Amino acid sequence: DGLVDEGCAGNGDDDTTPPAVTLALSPLVAAPQEPLTIQVTATDDGGLASVEIWVVEPAGFGGAVFVPLEDRNDGVYEGVFSGLDSGDHVVEAIATDIAGNVTTETGTFTVTGDGPEGPPPPPGF
Repeated sequence: DGLVDEGCAGNGDDDTTPPAVTLALSPLVAAPQEPLTIQVTATDDGGLASVEIWVVEPAGFGGAVFVPLEDRNDGVYEGVFSGLDSGDHVVEAIATDIAGNVTTETGTFTVTGDGPEGPPPPPGF
């Protein structure tokens, strides 16, 4: 049934091997409103507890943004994201297995150009 039997030898308590993770970003250079596709492949013999993606804003813009993922089956997860400020961004893919072992893979992409302009000024200005 795919579940780990807590009473069996070789359960998650003996697992010290972290998940295998690969990260693919497309495109590597994007305009501010151009969608970025993030694809993560994560596998672990003992099973995965979670797979997360975070996009870190360039210095001075604050924080990181969680990207929801769609499970594409067979260990492939995909998320699409857009609307970032110009600059270099770091993507972190974090996979945790059921034993608590963690693997983090990082990749970078660049947003070039100015973001979308705001609404036009009111009439008379």
